[in-house]
Amino acid sequence: MERHDHAESLAVVLPGVWRAQRERKCDKLTQMGRRVFGVEGSEAAIAATEKFFASLEMPLRLSDYGIDAEDAVAKITARFEQRGSRLGEHRDITPSRVAEILRARA
Repeated sequence: MERHDHAESLAVVLPGVWRAQRERKCDKLTQMGRRVFGVEGSEAAIAATEKFFASLEMPLRLSDYGIDAEDAVAKITARFEQRGSRLGEHRDITPSRVAEILRARA
């Protein structure tokens, strides 16, 4: 299979970001789920997205790549803290939220 690094990282991280931000993104996730997958609710939309990635034979977890979640948390959060980075359209994904997301995607 041809490598698509960005798509691969999205398949691992995006469902975790959506779950972490579900309260803020509930309406949009529900809308996307209904329009794209014909499902109702934010969790159903996330699950359908994961199922879609799986249908493309995309690994869904850090462990699928042999990546230790705690090692990834340490390296990535350190980098975010060095840069003072915050992610998301509301800049509310802090290094500690990144750590939660990565641990959830172990």
